[in-house]
Amino acid sequence: REAAKAFAERIGCRLPTEAEWDRAAQGGVEGQAFPWGAEDDAALRNGPGAEDGYERRAPVASYPPNGYGLYDVLGNVWEYCSDKVVLEGIGAVDALPVLVVQTEEQRAAEGEPPKTSPLWIIRGGSWKRGSEGAGTSSRAISSPYRIKGEIDVGFRLVSPLPEKGE
Repeated sequence: REAAKAFAERIGCRLPTEAEWDRAAQGGVEGQAFPWGAEDDAALRNGPGAEDGYERRAPVASYPPNGYGLYDVLGNVWEYCSDKVVLEGIGAVDALPVLVVQTEEQRAAEGEPPKTSPLWIIRGGSWKRGSEGAGTSSRAISSPYRIKGEIDVGFRLVSPLPEKGE
């Protein structure tokens, strides 16, 4: 993630915040699990069982774009967001253990002091995940230790708008 961030800064871009990633991934379709609607369609994203000829990652633009013209937002690779998260503990949802995390911004809004954390938010699922992990709400956390040997994490960049007259 730090290499992605450094690359982005070198070319005048940045990693998206989680909120920016979420809005962009929806492609203008609100209230649906996928940018194309409520149901998954394996033909529209890279993932297990897709009959597209790609065993793992697929080349960019192998699937149709979303409503904003963005390709491969779901499946293919997890995408880094700029948000760091802090592990607050372990909770339960429907009797299943879940990690309880907060972003640095959430902590600040609640008057909590900042904590140093090597955990980052990644979004979008990957070619390893089925439809349960491929919707626009798909979210995970990543650490520097997870990435070693992994080939299912990448990044998308946010470019500043051009100045008037450019």
